Amino acid sequence: MPITRREAQRLLDSGEMELFDASRRQTICRHDARSLTALLRRARSARDKQRDLYQRQRLASQARTGDKGGRSGDANRRTLAKAELLDDILQRFDARLVRLADADAPSEAAGAKARAQRAHARAGREPRQTSSR
Repeated sequence: MPITRREAQRLLDSGEMELFDASRRQTICRHDARSLTALLRRARSARDKQRDLYQRQRLASQARTGDKGGRSGDANRRTLAKAELLDDILQRFDARLVRLADADAPSEAAGAKARAQRAHARAGREPRQTSSR
């Protein structure tokens, strides 16, 4: 869901705007896996809070209006938009974390292989060759 910063400012508070700014294309690349994990945790918490608030508002609207769906016009639209925006931010952090993990996986495998070779060399024997089937 593409959204401008100005639109996000109308929906989000200052802490949530920090998450929005950190999830933008220019800044998300600067984060390492550790900081992305912390941002992901914060974004998930904020998203869950707004999603739960929307659910409570919908149930209250349902009780008040007698409408089975609990949707009475624009009453909860802002809360739903905020929850959807926070979900989008959460998905951006998650996707970036996955890309970082994928990028680190080959280097970790190479590092493990090198460590195994050094260990075998120290023990005075040749490293085992693994077949790739």
